[in-house]
Amino acid sequence: MSQNMANAVDIVSEARWGSHYCMFYQSQDDLINLLAEYFKPGIENGERGIWVTSGGSVEEKARNILNQKLASSGKKQDCSQIEFIRYSDWYLQDGTFRPQQVLKSWIDRTEMALNQGYRGLRVTGDLCWLDATDWQTLMGYESDVNGLITGMNLMAICSYPLEKLHASRMLDVISRHQVGLGKNNGQWHTFKNVPPIKTPVPSKPDEAIPGKQAHGISTPGFPVLYPENCTGCGDCVSVCSTGNLYLDEGRIALKMVGECDWCTYCEAVCLTQAILCPFEIELV
Repeated sequence: MSQNMANAVDIVSEARWGSHYCMFYQSQDDLINLLAEYFKPGIENGERGIWVTSGGSVEEKARNILNQKLASSGKKQDCSQIEFIRYSDWYLQDGTFRPQQVLKSWIDRTEMALNQGYRGLRVTGDLCWLDATDWQTLMGYESDVNGLITGMNLMAICSYPLEKLHASRMLDVISRHQVGLGKNNGQWHTFKNVPPIKTPVPSKPDEAIPGKQAHGISTPGFPVLYPENCTGCGDCVSVCSTGNLYLDEGRIALKMVGECDWCTYCEAVCLTQAILCPFEIELV
């Protein structure tokens, strides 16, 4: 596995509750292979899964690849915890996209999974049908998912076919997700979204970041840390490939053992805004 692919796998496999990512794909094989890496830890951790597909042979291929990955890791589970649903049966019932109905379905399925003894719900949806509704309605739905998913045992990856998007629409999609993934010329790239700073702009940079505290710890060449926002979950430490992050008495801290590679994974997995990578969209 190339380093580039490994980075993409790390991002999707380390997703946490409240994660809302997007993926841009050129081929179904690329999509299936990466999403299999996303669902594998969910199966191993006792989560329920929903995979909304474009139809055709996707379900059969996905089941085969998932079972192969589970078998190769020595796990005895199979992909029976994953429910495969065709996009027309989930998003376009009666041929019409009804955002509020779809949002309610995500809530209902999450509650159902918890009642059945699962730890939560890990989902993905293929937006290959995006031409079936107007763009603003679809983007409004994506914005609503951000509000819905916070605080729930639910995580989601929305996948978009590159052939149906132009640059401005890609930016629309990225701005409504925490992290974006896309494959171009055989390599996976990562896009990190930071919400725009609202005017008026304060005189101190820290004061311009919503939800942050003005006394963040800023070290040149490294992310800005806000220890008082940290809950000590350790997710950021586990995804830091350079080893610069650690927990000091249950709070995020920096030990600077090497240069930061600005992968932004630490900020992507932090749900309490304890880490800020101070730039907008970065190509890794």
